[in-house]
Amino acid sequence: MTLLLSVTISSIVTATALGLLLWRDPKRRRAHRLPRAGSTRRQTQLLWLGAIAPGVILMIQGEGAAFVLWAAITPMLAWTLTLSAPTQRTGKA
Repeated sequence: MTLLLSVTISSIVTATALGLLLWRDPKRRRAHRLPRAGSTRRQTQLLWLGAIAPGVILMIQGEGAAFVLWAAITPMLAWTLTLSAPTQRTGKA
């Protein structure tokens, strides 16, 4: 796999997992006066695994340069996601 493709895929997976973690964060939801998300400890652990797994996979594959880029992009993604306020999703269609 090319370097750009490896970094892009791993960053998308990490951003998705971090976004779900931020959306379910109880302190963050309380601060914005939103109801609890109802996530379990197991779900939170799996999301953290999903956020970190791409970096581990890159290292196992021996793509050190892709890992370094992923490790540099991940904090920027997290900060960008943190700047957005959580919204309340309704079940209405």
